[in-house]
Amino acid sequence: MLFPGENRNDQLSVIMELNGLPPASLISRGKASADYFRNGNQPRYCQPTKLPDGTVTYIPNKSPKGNPRVKPSEKTWDMVLKTRVEPKLVKFLSKCLEYEPTKRYQPIQALIDPFLIDPVEVITID
Repeated sequence: MLFPGENRNDQLSVIMELNGLPPASLISRGKASADYFRNGNQPRYCQPTKLPDGTVTYIPNKSPKGNPRVKPSEKTWDMVLKTRVEPKLVKFLSKCLEYEPTKRYQPIQALIDPFLIDPVEVITID
């Protein structure tokens, strides 16, 4: 499972750990956004904290089952897939999972992505 959330709220938390926050314009259009965000675009799974320099950081809560969560954008594909990931795969998945529908791959775009059409390099060990 790519994003193993424990419920709907946790599912979005797991996605945001990798993809970061959705664009504010997308959040404002969501019918259930208030279930997942407070004050417009602050994720409910994190506690917003203002730092001395005025910037806001997020302190993540734990999942419903007590699993640790991390801040938005803090995870990498290597962490999610638990292995070193080919850069072409990262680009492909990122384009497929883009929040903004106008920027997300359409099926035909995905089919011609270099990750799918370029030959795989095979390494042999003698």
